[in-house]
Amino acid sequence: MRDTTGRRLVYREMLYHARDRSVLELAASGAARRRSRQTSPTAGSYTRLQRELDRGAVQELRMTLVAIGGALQLLHDDPDIYGLCELCGAPISPARLHVMPWATRCDAHDGVTVH
Repeated sequence: MRDTTGRRLVYREMLYHARDRSVLELAASGAARRRSRQTSPTAGSYTRLQRELDRGAVQELRMTLVAIGGALQLLHDDPDIYGLCELCGAPISPARLHVMPWATRCDAHDGVTVH
């Protein structure tokens, strides 16, 4: 990403904040699961559907943490590439990076499956 050092620092701080928030959410999810196992069936234990939804949310948080780690590594190793689409090399919009600073694809290639 051809950008100022100041903007890179902003993105790095956003990534650290997102990482910390995701770690806290993951920890809270684990605590909720542990509490649900300790309650009696009549005290509102999780249903099978709720457990599946929780597993999906945990998996998504883990994938987000991996993506954040990759973005932080890229900012460290090769900051000129951070913010460029991994498929076409076009700049990822600042608005997209503001919402999801670990984004690796531009709007045009978001959701594109590579075989």
